Amino acid sequence: METLVAFALYVFVGIGEDSRRVPETMRFRDINDCVYFAQKLHAQGQRITAYCIPEAITENMKVY
Repeated sequence: METLVAFALYVFVGIGEDSRRVPETMRFRDINDCVYFAQKLHAQGQRITAYCIPEAITENMKVY
C-alpha cells in the first residue's frame, strides 16, 4: 500500500485552555485548498483557529 502526503485541516474553537479541537478532519491534496478553508474559518470572528498540517495518508482515505 502506497503512502501519500495530504494536508489535514485541524479546526479549534475557543481560546487558550478552553480551546477544543473539532473531531472531524478534512484532508486536501493541495496546500492552497487547505489554506483557503483555514482562512475562511478563521475570518468568522468566533474564536476559530484553523491549521493545515502535512500528514501521511493511505490510498483509501478520503481526500478533497
